[in-house]
Amino acid sequence: MAEHANPGGNSQDSFFRGVELPDGTFRRLFEAIPGQYLVLDPHLTIVAVSDAYLHAVMARREDLLGQYLFEVFPDNPGDPQARGVENLRASLTRVLATRVADTMAVQKYDVRRPVSAGGGFEEKYWSPINSPVLDESGDIAFIIHRVEDVTEYVRLKARGREETLIAQELKSRTQQMEAEIFRRAQELQRSNAQLERRTRQLEILTAATQELNSSLQAPEIMRRLVWMSLELVDATQGTWGRLSDGRMVFTEYLRRDGHSIEPHFVVFEPMVGVPGHVLVTKQPYLSNDAARDPHVLPRLQKGMGFYNLIDLPILGRSGELLGCFEIHNKRGGQPFTEDDLELLKGLRASAAVALENAGLYEAVQAERRTLDAIVQQMPAGLSLVEAPSGRLLYSNQEFERLLGHPAHAPDNHEQYSRGRAVHPDLTPYRADEYPMARALLQGETVKDEEVLYQRSDGELAHLSVTAAPIRDEQGRITQAVSVFINISARKAAEAVLHEERKWLETLLGRLPVAVMLVDPTTGLLTFKNEAAKALRIPIPENLSVLDEEKYFVTDKHGRRIPTAELPRFRIAKGETFSGFEMTWHTPEGIIPLILNGRLMPGLHGRPALAMLVFQDISDLKRVEAELKESETRFRRIFESNLIGIVFADIHGGLYEVNEYYARLIGFSREEILAGKVRWEEITPPEDLEKDRAAARELLESPEGVCTPYEKRYILEDGRVVWILMGAALLNDSRSRNVAFVLDITHLKAAEELLGRSLHSEQLAREDAETAAHQLRLERDLREQFVSSLSHDLRTPLTAARMGAQMIPRQPNLPDKVYSLAAKVRHNIDRADQMITDLLDASRIRAGQGLPIAVAPGDLRQLVAGTLEDLATVHGERFSLRGEEQLHGSWDAQALRRLTENLCNNAIKYGDPTGRVTVTLEQDGDQVELSVHNWGRPIPPEEQEGLFQHFTRAKSAEASGKKGWGIGLTLVKGVAEAHGGSVRVESTAETGTTFRVRLPRDSRPPA
Repeated sequence: MAEHANPGGNSQDSFFRGVELPDGTFRRLFEAIPGQYLVLDPHLTIVAVSDAYLHAVMARREDLLGQYLFEVFPDNPGDPQARGVENLRASLTRVLATRVADTMAVQKYDVRRPVSAGGGFEEKYWSPINSPVLDESGDIAFIIHRVEDVTEYVRLKARGREETLIAQELKSRTQQMEAEIFRRAQELQRSNAQLERRTRQLEILTAATQELNSSLQAPEIMRRLVWMSLELVDATQGTWGRLSDGRMVFTEYLRRDGHSIEPHFVVFEPMVGVPGHVLVTKQPYLSNDAARDPHVLPRLQKGMGFYNLIDLPILGRSGELLGCFEIHNKRGGQPFTEDDLELLKGLRASAAVALENAGLYEAVQAERRTLDAIVQQMPAGLSLVEAPSGRLLYSNQEFERLLGHPAHAPDNHEQYSRGRAVHPDLTPYRADEYPMARALLQGETVKDEEVLYQRSDGELAHLSVTAAPIRDEQGRITQAVSVFINISARKAAEAVLHEERKWLETLLGRLPVAVMLVDPTTGLLTFKNEAAKALRIPIPENLSVLDEEKYFVTDKHGRRIPTAELPRFRIAKGETFSGFEMTWHTPEGIIPLILNGRLMPGLHGRPALAMLVFQDISDLKRVEAELKESETRFRRIFESNLIGIVFADIHGGLYEVNEYYARLIGFSREEILAGKVRWEEITPPEDLEKDRAAARELLESPEGVCTPYEKRYILEDGRVVWILMGAALLNDSRSRNVAFVLDITHLKAAEELLGRSLHSEQLAREDAETAAHQLRLERDLREQFVSSLSHDLRTPLTAARMGAQMIPRQPNLPDKVYSLAAKVRHNIDRADQMITDLLDASRIRAGQGLPIAVAPGDLRQLVAGTLEDLATVHGERFSLRGEEQLHGSWDAQALRRLTENLCNNAIKYGDPTGRVTVTLEQDGDQVELSVHNWGRPIPPEEQEGLFQHFTRAKSAEASGKKGWGIGLTLVKGVAEAHGGSVRVESTAETGTTFRVRLPRDSRPPA
């Protein structure tokens, strides 16, 4: 058994200094804090609770967490006056609305007893405060509900009144005793000294309650208790202890003689010394032989010099140990008696009440200090005024800082006009216009009223003011409170936002694409730029009131989109649209659109808006249709079987062939595409090097074409087929190509026949040589044709394909889309014209006339339009002469092709610096169209064969300029289809002129 001096000890503060605690540790720390705390989310669901709170409400943590507050803490159904739920709900609602802590008056709010404690409800009084915890965006994340259990304090108030009645009863008994004294005078004389002593004891006990409760500081109460105890039992010295961390701590020793107080720090562990024994038993201890008492520590007994003692525990009303006091050495060496013990017990009862009152007072003061610190540090000005005078009772530091001057203390509300609040027109507020005055005089609750206040430095500050009356139990206004914050920064931000919105709307208004802002909840258009207003089909102002039978949307596959799945509703849910293709159907017509959209978040009280960016893709759809039509035309030549067409890779794999090629090598298309044959398998080994050389030329050629070459196929039945092949690459990766194949087996047979004829007669030799020359010429022409076809047809098709691939990648750049679409259309037209020319030339060669669609028209106007288009390519090199008007019936498109061919030839083969002259003349029922150019003349011997299939003049060949040899064939075919003719005149002196004569009426006879 040993007492402990002040241990000094190691503080755990140094252990945690610089240590970052994990979340689990923070939770345990929160649950272990001595205060009574409950944490709620914004829906008033309990998310955390401290151990002290659980003890106060007699509940378990698992029964509270995750529960709605008022489900686990309802009003006491047995108390018809219960208002705890109503008052607490109102306070929490204020916190959610204002984001400001709310302190409540003392509330009666009974709590359930556990079944193990008898069930029912236990009466409880609380002092609550509800404080918000804000997240990074300023929204409420949690509410901390802190309470102090003041039930004992409330009960002590009632108990204080009972103590007064007891004192009065004691006085009455005193009076009775005094009467007995007078009746027993002789007995009183013998017992006078004892009576005086009892009288003094009674006076001490009578005054004890008032004396002990006159102080609200626990150490002072304990000192008074010891002084009064020494006099009450006539002892000479004493001490007192307080409970701390399960031990009894003594700090001072009081001596009656000299009324002195000596420092005396001693710590008693449980069951160590008399105080340690009292700590455990909670029972008084009396010893008249301290030197031999086993519970008395000898060192202390000798050091303090006491021979007897009484030690009494001080217990609260709930039985908890508050401390103890110990009295030593009754005067005259007298022993302490049971009567002394009972007297001290009476004094102890008053001390227990005083100590509990002091504890409650300290708790209230601590709460008040905490509240005052919170109010002083809160980022809002606060003032409290008296009713009905309006006198200022309290204000915090932020009050003075926001107003820019010290707080004035007006005696009445009429002096509020000394303030500097002004209206937007800078006229001062009247006294009764101030929010505080309205709350004080009219009982009005003013919420977030914006007031312009002129600070002492002249600066105008925007304040948001909330004011409310405070009423007593009878509903009378006793005070009024006002809270305000500076919203100048917010107002400035709103002004900037307004200017930025105007700037943004101006910018959006000038964008070349349609932009609209839509309220996703109401369907109302809040903004529409000029491009949106200029859409060829207008968008209604309110999308939510449209007749769904007349106004609806389909997707790119033509399926109708349900109303709930329309983009504006899906955008309202946070979905983002990019390149969404849709078609808007209205009574005025339909319009295909590309939609980009996203939800713009709400800011500064403004609602969220759906931003929709539309692009009218009508032109793009038209280009797509034309591209499909061109693909159809190309398919026609592919399937016409005029020439073998093969799509392959550079390694020999075949992925598309036409019937011409399939028949040529003796397989079906299906067998070829299934991989049952590869062209290197049917190519003799000695011809494979030709294929490899052609592949190298394809890859090395900047234009991606190879020179046509002859090779053989050896078919399954043993037949040898000679072909003429040319190829061109199709894509930028240079991995795929298209090849054009002509069967020249009959030419090779003719050449072989020529060899056998070399030994025949001279005439036969000459005939054979002539035939061979013609065959070689035809072969050269076919070779030239294949090469030209490979090169010329590849160019526009590749350009069109690349342009078409780029279009979907530019959904937000309409100018780029339209430019690409125009290029696609131009190249499609080029490829289409080549295909048409090739098919028409094939018809002419087969002896079939060209089909024409005759209609009335002006030949002058037709030719002028053609020359205007040609000038965009070749420049101003064309002159048109002759008749101003030349009406008749012709196929305008066919004559346009005729004119283009003649003029293009004049530019290509004529003098590069000279002009091309087109002349129109009328000769009765005939008209003549002539095209003249200067340059090297065409020899007479070549002029007659110019209009034959695959024929080119030697001068044209020598020029190095490419051609198919079918252009003049088409010119002749067009002229003859109209019932006309064409001829050429060419000399060095007069230049070259092609003359086309046509009847004015080319309609067939009825």
